[in-house]
Amino acid sequence: TSVPVKDFSEVKQGQILATIDSRIYAARVEQAKANLAAQIASLTNSQQSQRSREASLTGQSAAIASAKAQLVKAQADMKRARALVADGSISEREFDQTRAALLAAQASVQQAQAAHEVGQQDVRSVIVGRGGLEAGVEGARAQLHLAEIDLANSIIRAPVDGQLSEVGVRNGAYV
Repeated sequence: TSVPVKDFSEVKQGQILATIDSRIYAARVEQAKANLAAQIASLTNSQQSQRSREASLTGQSAAIASAKAQLVKAQADMKRARALVADGSISEREFDQTRAALLAAQASVQQAQAAHEVGQQDVRSVIVGRGGLEAGVEGARAQLHLAEIDLANSIIRAPVDGQLSEVGVRNGAYV
């Protein structure tokens, strides 16, 4: 896009010799920045997801405790019902209902424990997935760095003080 020096000119270290159209490289830098931001957002979302799943585990632990309390009550009711059905104080139907309540309470405990295990696995999955997300952030940082290098290379500078020979590029040339 420009060649501000002439053939056989004296130049100082760092002086601009030529500039290359930087629009594509600047766009790539912006694209890499956006990609990095998206990767960081995904990582942050993963951290929030872990906290949310850990909070769910607390609720699942409470559900286990509640189910166990219901089981204790159902076991006590069943013990009383066995004694009462033996002497005819309650009907077989009432005894069957008490037994059904006991079985339901046992199933509730198992269900709550299974839900808790699923919750623990969800937390582990989030933690395991985080390694890939962290690698994605590092990869996006590397892409940004490479794009910034390409953008910086769109300005060609004299590496040292000296005299140029014939400048082989002209304004408007494709390089």
